[in-house]
Amino acid sequence: MACDAIVGAGLDGIERVLVAPAPFRVGVPAEEDESLEKLPATLGEALDHFEASDATTEFFGQEFKDAFLAVRRYELGRYAAEENEDADSQRTDEISAWETNEYLELY
Repeated sequence: MACDAIVGAGLDGIERVLVAPAPFRVGVPAEEDESLEKLPATLGEALDHFEASDATTEFFGQEFKDAFLAVRRYELGRYAAEENEDADSQRTDEISAWETNEYLELY
């Protein structure tokens, strides 16, 4: 999926003749570099961006996009219920017991 997104984004940039952003500034901490766009801090925020993107619909198709969002939001709800947290305020600075149990078994 990541490779598809990268190729799709590249093709979109070519088709729309987009100009690449300025290169990353070495020696400037990322949090101080105003030219950098902040990435979503939580899975919930990332899913909201994914859902709002017309490009993701074009790259993956509406059926896949809807299924992907449904599965990931279900997963996020299970995480929130297990960790007794609001899904939008999930911690990003440590791996939870739920994540360890959920993903180490698979990978």
